[in-house]
Amino acid sequence: MRHQYDALIILPHSSYVRRHNIPNIIHTYSDLIEEMKKLNYSIGIKYHPRETESNYLDIDVASGVSILPQDIPIEVLFYGNDETPPKFVIGDSSTGLLTARTILGENVAILSINSIIKPNNQISNVFEKANIIQPRSIDELKNYLLHRGARIE
Repeated sequence: MRHQYDALIILPHSSYVRRHNIPNIIHTYSDLIEEMKKLNYSIGIKYHPRETESNYLDIDVASGVSILPQDIPIEVLFYGNDETPPKFVIGDSSTGLLTARTILGENVAILSINSIIKPNNQISNVFEKANIIQPRSIDELKNYLLHRGARIE
């Protein structure tokens, strides 16, 4: 049975984190999850389908936070039991964000933290064209979550 979440977070494969030596990715996702918990958002965490290290970010599965089955495609999770989409879909450079924009349209906030963890990256232009929100700092991201829709320019 699928549960409706306020936010779906699409995590990268652990090899991506190691290969790109991005030390702040764990810190950024942890801050993001903690901020969303403070705002009482229910959160679904989706690890990459081919991930072999279970819970490599060591996410504390507490009230309001669930780790979703890896074998279910993220697209299936875009709508809950009542066909209501999440308020937010968040990731870094995942193509799942582009798919979310296509399937969910403009009424759902699709956010990439890629500009926080890896500034001046190549995918920023693609995400910009797809109208994916790209905060440049964790504070900007938190501000967006707090105000649920204040456009980041």
